Amino acid sequence: MALNELLTQFKIIEMTLRDKEDRSIIKQNKESAFFNSLRSAPVNPFLTMMYYRTSFKSWQSHVRQIVRKSRWEKEVDIDRLHYKTLGKTFIEPEFPEVKKALEEV
Repeated sequence: MALNELLTQFKIIEMTLRDKEDRSIIKQNKESAFFNSLRSAPVNPFLTMMYYRTSFKSWQSHVRQIVRKSRWEKEVDIDRLHYKTLGKTFIEPEFPEVKKALEEV
């Protein structure tokens, strides 16, 4: 962690302790509260991996959709230019949305 982040966390802990207690806080209480705040809760590796996969798959799906749409737009631009050179009117097509079939579990 950067020094600024640690100092900010320490100041937040100090303000929290000041709000909880009316009397002045000694240095030892500040330090112990700070180090106690850095301890993390137990982590379930199964859930962590599941959340990672879910977020990755949704990101991947979104990026694929963007890439597919950009390729489609390039093709439409080429067709539009071709029709313009021929002197014909170009009818704007709609982007074909791909709908996923629901999978049975």
